[in-house]
Amino acid sequence: MKKKLSFILNQRGFVLPYVLFIMSLAVVIIITSIHTYRNNLEITHHQLEQIRIETLFQMAYAHFLDALKESHEDIASPAYYTYQQGTVTIEHILLEKDTYHLYITVKTNKGVINTFIKEINLNQIADE
Repeated sequence: MKKKLSFILNQRGFVLPYVLFIMSLAVVIIITSIHTYRNNLEITHHQLEQIRIETLFQMAYAHFLDALKESHEDIASPAYYTYQQGTVTIEHILLEKDTYHLYITVKTNKGVINTFIKEINLNQIADE
């Protein structure tokens, strides 16, 4: 009977380098996958915080515009808005008639702070 795959049965170390190479390649692939997974988790966390910040900004901005349309220049500066996901502070300065400069600070419950600067014209907003 002829030996099949005699290099596998040979104990001079022919198979060991191949096994070590394949195993080290598998370990590198697994470690890279774990690192990529952790990065994806962190990116997802940051994206969710950005969505919270934008949502808080839009809610506070809408409330501020409603109050500004109703009271016409009688809004205290800064205006504070508190929501379930965080707080928003809007400081406003009247530049010209019906034109305001807004300095908006958004702080989420997780402590992330973001600042927006916006200029609005009430005449353009009333048309929308």
